[in-house]
Order: sequence, then C-alpha cells, then structure tokens
Amino acid sequence: DVCSSDLAKGQSGFPYLNLGNDVYIPCHDSCITLHATYQNTGSTESYSVSQISYNPYPYNIGDTLPNTIDDRWYRAIYIPFHFCFFGNYYDSLTVGSNGLVTFDTIPDYSFCWWKLSVVPPIPTGPSSLGITNSIMAPYQDIDPTYYGKYICSTSGSAPYRRFIISFYHIPYFGDPNSVSTGLCLSPLFATSQIVLYETTNIIDINIQSKEVCTGWNDGLAIEGIQSDSGTVGYAVPGRNKSVWTAYNDSWRFTPNGSPNTVGISWYENSMLIGTGDSVVVCPDSATTYAVQATYTNCIGPPVIISDTITVFTPDSLSINIISTDESCSSCNNGSITVNISTGNPPYTYTLSPFNGNLIGNTFTYVPPGEYEVCVTDAAGCTVCDSVSVGVFTSVYEISNHTHIYISQNTFHSTTTLHLNNNSHLATLKIYNTLGALVKEQSISGQSAVINRE
Repeated sequence: DVCSSDLAKGQSGFPYLNLGNDVYIPCHDSCITLHATYQNTGSTESYSVSQISYNPYPYNIGDTLPNTIDDRWYRAIYIPFHFCFFGNYYDSLTVGSNGLVTFDTIPDYSFCWWKLSVVPPIPTGPSSLGITNSIMAPYQDIDPTYYGKYICSTSGSAPYRRFIISFYHIPYFGDPNSVSTGLCLSPLFATSQIVLYETTNIIDINIQSKEVCTGWNDGLAIEGIQSDSGTVGYAVPGRNKSVWTAYNDSWRFTPNGSPNTVGISWYENSMLIGTGDSVVVCPDSATTYAVQATYTNCIGPPVIISDTITVFTPDSLSINIISTDESCSSCNNGSITVNISTGNPPYTYTLSPFNGNLIGNTFTYVPPGEYEVCVTDAAGCTVCDSVSVGVFTSVYEISNHTHIYISQNTFHSTTTLHLNNNSHLATLKIYNTLGALVKEQSISGQSAVINRE
C-alpha cells in the first residue's frame, strides 16, 4: 500500500544549517570565530535517545489502514524513500495492531503478539514473535475492533520527506469498547505516532495519551527501538516493559554511530578555508563566507545544504555630547544628546547615574548634575565621556517692576542685561543679601555687560 501526502507541520528532524546573523569582528580584535549550527547525525549502528518538545503531526489525517482485527499485522506499506535502520535500509514496513511497526517481512494479517509478560525488555534477543527490527510506539495490548484508526501519510518533498504512522484513539484491550470488557475500570484510549525522516534517518515517537489498564497484561508497555537480531535496542528511560503513563509527550531517536554522516566545509570566494563546526577568519574588509553541510546516507547520493554569513570589520567609535541646561532650578527639563560621528550601528546608550528618559539618542528630563554617557556599538566598542547639566541663568523678562530678586550668585565672569524700550540713562544697583550695595553701574541704551567683581 502507498500512503497519501499532506502538508502537516510538526517537529523537524530534517537536515538544517544555520550560521546566524551577519556579524562584526569584536572591537580591538582582528579575527573572529564563526560557528555552524546543524542537524548532526551519524550512522545507524547506534542511537541517542532524547526528549523533545511536543509538536506532533495531525494524528487523524492521511490514509486509514483497513485493520479492524485485534492482534494482527497489516500488510506491508511502501515508504517513499529509503530509510536506514540499524545498518540496513528499507522501503517498506508492516504495522502491528498493538502499537508497533517492523521492517521485517511479515505475512499479511498474521498474529501480532500481545502478551508482554513473556517478552523480555529490549533488547529482547532473537525472537520468533515478530517484535525485532521494530519501533515500539509504544508496544502494548490495544484493540481496534470497534474504535480507532491506523493512519499513514507522507509529507514534504525529497530529500526532506517524512513518513508518518499514527495509532489514533484506539481502545485498550479489556476496556468497555474492546471485544473483551470488564478488565479496565473505565474507557481508555491510546493515541500515538511514529515519524521517519528522510536523509537524517531520525525517528520521533509522539504520544498524545498513553493510559494503563492494570487489569490486563499487567499494565505493561515498551517504548523504544531494536535491531533485526534483537541484540541492540534503545528504550525511553523508565518505559522498558514497565507500567507508565504519558500525555503530550515526544522522544527522538537520533543515529549517532561512527562515522559521522555530516561533513561541514567553509569557503571564501569558492576557496576551501576550513572544515568542522567552526573556523577562524581575519578579513581586512567586509567578507562573505559560505558553508556547506554534506549529509551522506546509507544509500543514494549525498544531500548538500548551504548558508552564508558576512563578517564586517568595525569602524572606530567617535561621539560628541551636547547638554542643555534646565530652564529653572525645579523645571527638570535638561537634556543630553549624543551625536555619533563614526561607529557600527546599532548603538546602545547608557547614562550614569541614570536620570530621565532615552528617546532616540537624547536623554530628556535630566536634572542638574554631573553625568557619564557611554555608547556601545554592534562591534562591542564602547566610548564614554562626562557631561554636566546646569540651570539656565537668564532672567527672561520682567515688566512693570523696578526691582529684580535673584537668589544665589548666578553670574560667571560676565552677564548681559537687556532693557526693552530704554531710551534714557538708567542706573543698575546690585545689593547682597545683607542689603549692602556691592555694585552700581550706569546703563545707556538697551543692554549692558556686567563684569563680576
């Protein structure tokens, strides 16, 4: 049989290669180390077992296999690509009604063993029960006679296809929906999924619900894989012929045998400059580097994917700071603006001690005080400078008054007094807080410069 194609999305076990975003050489350095992130796999003589995020493909989309007989193997199903498993490659598999598949040749509708009490934990060793060369997802006694479906589908395009087998909403043997009732206290349903990935030969097992019927088969189940000889096997921890439950749960079996099946090559202008996970580059100017990941399968041509990254050489960072005093001692409306002459955007601005708000390249609502402004650019270069925010000392305008009161001494070396509409000779007298005259000056015209004495 051939399974249909769909566009379902789920957890990716495909080849990938990522160099990240374009980068600057760090400030004050002349070189940088580039790293490649990729889906690493090895030969299928051995596997690693790891838990992954739960992101299954739809359990109930695809072709339904017409197997409604308890404890039976369905006939062989065609896999649309060569799948490597424990050192061999296969283009078909057989689905067992008790939650497992095998790559062995099994007669159509032959007996699928259910009694786990006589099955050893995996690796089981050589067996005539049809459970070697298998993926157990999980292996347990379930009954499709009245309810549930076995569904297969294919998704994606070569060489990134996935073959999916789902065990959907199947009653446990002995529950009220089974051919034999009264062994489980309430209705129990099993829903799980096997995903085979082309090129990487990764296997995912997704479980939506795994229950326990303690009144039958001792409540036992196995989740794992084992070789055709039954001498090598890998089980999910705690799930190797034991009693357990699982909900919204995913585990991955990744080939990790020797040799590694992924080769990483680094290029500059088509010239090979290195191999492996990382390379050190020292460009004199902006340079783009290319990386190729070559996946060598157990059969067929290799699969090559690529990515690029541009490395920029940093410009020196130069800044100019302008401060604006607050207009009165309690106005709290001073500001600090940072202008950048040269650098490597984007920029990060800091003010110490921090006061005010940062809008673009300007700190606003800054009270009077001494501050340090620092700017860090994309290359990691940092430049700092000090700046002061004071109080604006001008008296803007006073009308219909003959006296001006100014607290504190706001003069520096000189200050300028402007008189509007003054056409006569005027006299300026300045007194201290004790009432003593400290300065007297004649003013002719509309302005006068007052020298500090």
